[in-house]
Amino acid sequence: MKNKGRQATIILIICNTFLFAIKISAGIMSNSLAIISDAINSLTDTISSIIIFIAVRTSSKQADEGHPFGHHRAEPIAGLIVAILAGILGFEILHMSVLSSWSLMYIRLVFLQL
Repeated sequence: MKNKGRQATIILIICNTFLFAIKISAGIMSNSLAIISDAINSLTDTISSIIIFIAVRTSSKQADEGHPFGHHRAEPIAGLIVAILAGILGFEILHMSVLSSWSLMYIRLVFLQL
């Protein structure tokens, strides 16, 4: 990985971490699931950037005794890891949204019965 690419990736990681901190603070203070979900998205962007950064650096290594064909498969493996993490995150956000909606519907039903 060239020096400028490495610097850009590090700046991206720092900015996404800063965005996460701001968004999670705003989401917790406002009790907004949408803002908290966006904060988690920024966190996953940071994690994805770190994984890809490591994978690109690893895949650029030359073949050695333990890896006679090189390390070029590190990038697709990193992509698979990022995709799995994104899928898990999406499911959890959907799960939290459904549970939140059900609890609001229950509260409304209770008030309607009064």
